[in-house]
Formats: sequence, C-alpha cells, structure tokens
Amino acid sequence: MHTLNRRPYVPAETILSELEQWLATNDYRPDYITLGGLGEPCLNSDLGRIITGIKDLAPEVPIAVLTNSSLLGDPLIRKELLRCQAVLPSLDTLVEQECSVLNAPCFPLDPEELAHGILHFAREFSGRLFLEILLVQGYNDTEENLGRLRSFCRELRPHRIDVVTMTRPGACLEARPIAEETLHRWRSELEPLAKGTGPEPGHRKAPSRMRPEAKEEVLASLRRRPQTRSDLMAGLGIEGPLVDEIVGELLREGLIAELDLGQTTYFKPVGSG
Repeated sequence: MHTLNRRPYVPAETILSELEQWLATNDYRPDYITLGGLGEPCLNSDLGRIITGIKDLAPEVPIAVLTNSSLLGDPLIRKELLRCQAVLPSLDTLVEQECSVLNAPCFPLDPEELAHGILHFAREFSGRLFLEILLVQGYNDTEENLGRLRSFCRELRPHRIDVVTMTRPGACLEARPIAEETLHRWRSELEPLAKGTGPEPGHRKAPSRMRPEAKEEVLASLRRRPQTRSDLMAGLGIEGPLVDEIVGELLREGLIAELDLGQTTYFKPVGSG
C-alpha cells in the first residue's frame, strides 16, 4: 500500500502488550529493541507513544528505529525519534531518475529533500546514526550516484555507513545484487567516511526456544518477507537442524513454498507474491 497518511496501523497498546508479555517470559535482554515492520514505521501515528511505552517497560534497553528517510522532513516525526538511541535511515541514491525507478514512490520524491531531512535530523539527534545504502545492479550503481553519495557522507558523518546489496528477493524479481568487486569498491569509498563504529542495533542470539514457539516465529518471520535457511537461523537465533525440521513441516502442511532464484532457495508463505 502506498500512502503518506499517518495513522495507528498497529496501535501502541497492541505492540506494548506483546512486548510486555515477551519481556515477562524471557530472562535475557536484547542489545536493542528495534522498530521496523511491514512498511515505514514513522507512518504509525502512535510512534511517540510506542517509544515512551518501551522506555517504561524496558528502560535499560536502547531503542533503534529503521526508516526509509522519506518523513524526516517532518519536525514532529524528528521530535518523536529524538528519544531513541539509534536511528538507521536509508538513502540509496541522490540521482533523481534512479530514485524514482528504484523506490517507486507514491508521490514525486526528490532525493535532495531526503538528504536534507537526514542532515536536519542529524543536527538535532544526540544518539547514533547508522546510514544504509542498498545497491541494486543496473539501478543505482552508477558513478554519478557514487560521487553524490560520497559528498553527502562527508557532510553527514554518521557513526557508521553500511553499503549493502540484495540478499533476498525484492518486490521486483528482475532486481539483482551487484557484483562482489563493485560492492567492495563502494564500501572502500564510502564506509571510511563514518565517524566510527559502535554497537550494532539488533539483538544477541536468543537462547533456545521450545519447538512450538520456534515454529510460530519462523512462520511469522516468513510472512514479513521471503528468507533463506541462513536468514532464519541468523534472524531468529534458531539452530540449523531445528530450522530444517520446522521448514520441512511447514512445507508438508502447505503453509509455505520454495522460491528458487539461481543457486539460492528462499521460503515464502503460500499465497504471497
């Protein structure tokens, strides 16, 4: 769904109730509590209440927010994000034509405005800023974009710059990751422009869960996006043999299907695109 309308797509009460239950049944604490989800988290008009509620439930755990940066020009949203300890904005290109094709926005999107929003937020924000640049072969891997991003990163000076490429199917199945040598060159050009590294927003590998709980987590994770066996292991902290057992059962039950792209097999819920 393409929209600019902020509303409580998932109400604060729902998220905080789920988090409270999770905290009550787990003995360990994550390195970060990260707000992401099926879309742009800053579109949720309950964002401020969610952040406040998380701080009340787990004051010792820092909060990170993933954002596509499209709403950082809004002073209210910037104010809500100031209470987080880490924000991970993305900016994949500063070339207007590339931005339009790569992001397929629901409104004319000026990449210079995205950059201005990130810079404005960085001046206000006292936490850690981790910039992500996603490269797609033939879309935004141009020398023009590299030059513009190099200048932008010098001005922004985030705590870390992550130059990455596709590791799972995108919305367009024709999209492909860039070559390893190209990725290495971009990283060598851009990543040293960061201030320095810090603790990575995410969480520690979780302790082993009971099997029914793990099965529910695997299916819920696949409903968010197609993933490989390795993705499930890394993202959920579940050992390989248990992932294999659960995936096999979900395949037999017809709840998920295999998606083969080249040499890589992804798993997706039945009925998804």
